[in-house]
Amino acid sequence: RGRGPFSERDLKILLAIGEEVEELLGAERAKAYSKLLSRRVGGVYSELCEEGEWKIALALGLINGVFSIPGWPGEVWKRSLERAVKKYGDEEFAAALRLLKGKRKGASLRGLGDLFRSAPRYFRERSRYFAISAVFVLIGGLLGTTWVGEVLVSFMKESFGPVEGVSGWELAWIIYANNVRVSAILVGGGPSLYVAPAVLAVNGMVVGGFLSFYEAEEPVYHYIAPHGILEVSCILLSASAGLSTAVKLIRGGNLRKEGEASVSLFLASTVWLMLSAVVESFVTESVVGRAELPIVVGVILAAPFYVWLAVGGRGR
Repeated sequence: RGRGPFSERDLKILLAIGEEVEELLGAERAKAYSKLLSRRVGGVYSELCEEGEWKIALALGLINGVFSIPGWPGEVWKRSLERAVKKYGDEEFAAALRLLKGKRKGASLRGLGDLFRSAPRYFRERSRYFAISAVFVLIGGLLGTTWVGEVLVSFMKESFGPVEGVSGWELAWIIYANNVRVSAILVGGGPSLYVAPAVLAVNGMVVGGFLSFYEAEEPVYHYIAPHGILEVSCILLSASAGLSTAVKLIRGGNLRKEGEASVSLFLASTVWLMLSAVVESFVTESVVGRAELPIVVGVILAAPFYVWLAVGGRGR
């Protein structure tokens, strides 16, 4: 009979894949994986294992991305397809296997979309860590306005000159890649507890230092505000994920859900950072020196981000 979204034919395909996985891993190791699925994930995996359908549970776990093995998915798909055709002698069955592979790809894309749409809900559950992250940036900013900032800006002036010979889109990519790298450090290094505060404080120092000591004809905040409000907000979003994970590791909690939340918030951060990088490359310079327009642009750019975090994902 069918099960959930899978028809009887789908289950036969899953069995063919599961048999190939068993051959690839060896029976003992394959059964160990199925027991792990049953114990740690539960749900349909436990039901399948209890009914003796542990091979189907293995295949389903791989398709849903619950775990991975060497040689998956390419080699397993190829060999299980050959096994299905040989065992059942059914080209239509082979076509169904290819369709299931397509379902897996579609499910992966839908999964990414679901993670992105879930980010506001995860943010609201972790908003206090967002506020704590902002405090670390402010502390760094205050340090940056003192002698620390003067030394830092002097060093950066000597180390990094103006960017020349780079197109707007190339500059946007450079900025975006750097910001994504910082976000990844905050999410991945957050569990160590000290990485996120240190990275946030240093970035705050840089901003504070430039605001206080960088010589320019126009106020320095004109160069920061148009893109910076959204950019810093995205960085804080990633930092909140890292700090939340650190607390869960110390106090205990559902680490699987925490990992999902971290990926969701990081994904959201990278999407919004792309917009910030484009504005920094193409818009910021054009509004510098035009009264309070840089701040207005920055607020208008960041407003949809905060509205999305406040109301997005409700009812999910």
